[in-house]
Amino acid sequence: MLWWTIQKLKSSDWEVRAGAARTLGEAGESKAVPGLIRALEDPVGGERQGIIEALGAIGDPAAVKALISILASDAEPLECKAAADALAKIGSPSLDPLIGLLASEDKNRRRWAAYALGRIKDSRAMNPLIERLEDPRSDVRQAVARALGELGNPGAAKPLMKIAAGRDPETRRAAVEALGILGSAESLDVLGSAALDTNEPLQLAAIQALKNIGGLKAGGKVRFALETGKKAVREAAAAALASMRFESDSANDRAAGAVLRGDFAAALREGPAAADALVSALKSRDASHRLKAVCTLGSLRSEQVVPPLLAALDDYDRAVQDAAAAALSGIGTAAVSGLAALLESERASLRRFAANTLQNIGDPGSAAALVESVAASRRAPADDLESRAAADAAAKALITIMSKSAAATPAEALQRIVALAAPALAGWSDVQDLARRELNRRGTGEERS
Repeated sequence: MLWWTIQKLKSSDWEVRAGAARTLGEAGESKAVPGLIRALEDPVGGERQGIIEALGAIGDPAAVKALISILASDAEPLECKAAADALAKIGSPSLDPLIGLLASEDKNRRRWAAYALGRIKDSRAMNPLIERLEDPRSDVRQAVARALGELGNPGAAKPLMKIAAGRDPETRRAAVEALGILGSAESLDVLGSAALDTNEPLQLAAIQALKNIGGLKAGGKVRFALETGKKAVREAAAAALASMRFESDSANDRAAGAVLRGDFAAALREGPAAADALVSALKSRDASHRLKAVCTLGSLRSEQVVPPLLAALDDYDRAVQDAAAAALSGIGTAAVSGLAALLESERASLRRFAANTLQNIGDPGSAAALVESVAASRRAPADDLESRAAADAAAKALITIMSKSAAATPAEALQRIVALAAPALAGWSDVQDLARRELNRRGTGEERS
């Protein structure tokens, strides 16, 4: 049966020859290799690809020389691919001839050699491949980069990182893909930069690589990509984050992963451990992400989160500012000293936010700082409307505080209010009346005692 099938390789009908080649390949008979090689030399041709595939399926080292000669010739691309795949299936016996082909003057031969070496996955090919990362031809560099990724040797990471930060976008993309396959944690910064590049295919490749590597740091890089302007990149980053899992025994890490995915409810379930991750989210370019972070920080009701919430009052998005003020109001007394310090800011808008928030809290301990804020605002130029608004806010806060807690307002603050003339300030006479009544009350009380 084998002899008869080999004889069919000599048929004048190319379909018969092709069928015989398939049968021999499926049988895996090494005895068929010489006949298949001879068939490759038949000038009639027509079924060469099938014969090449059969030699690969058999996997006999005796076919290496013939297959290398195909790569070293001007064969059709499909035949070259079939020969490279066949050599890869044969494995180690193909290694040295393929490494030799990397030095060919013909770019296609170098490219196919790199392709085959990557599929063999023998680490002995790593250094010869690394040397070809500087090949003058982009398509060769791409094939070499992909081959190094397929080898799976971490030693290739640094050379690939250098290429990934280069100029040619196609070579960079191949290097990025290889780094994703290697799973190199040391490449995260390079991949993060690629994810923010202006070349969309490169960005998409970097996002996939970061997803493959995984972990919180990689997730952070993907989060940055989610906040870029390109729709396809945003969608890819969102999908990557949704599929990334940040499993950990640490509440801090679980919270950080939840924040990266935008699951703020899950982050809040981790309690105070979520604070650091939420504070980091305040640096996001995405205003909606910052807004959710601020609201969640407020839900922690912790003195620990007061400083970042105070900083959020200066956010460029008004919704974030308002949410920060509401969160500080909810925290209450623990936020008073920070807000009082903010009343000394050079920014009138921040002084106004601080005064409004202190009004909501209503702590009499803030009265002294509020009255000094009124005094400072009065020293501003008459046309400084922001300072006038800040002074009005401070005055309203003082009215609220003394209406509810005049008895707890420090005497020094009451005396300062009475002494400070601010006739053009709306409601200031009401503040002074409240202060005088409280001072009189205390004086009466002292006389009775």
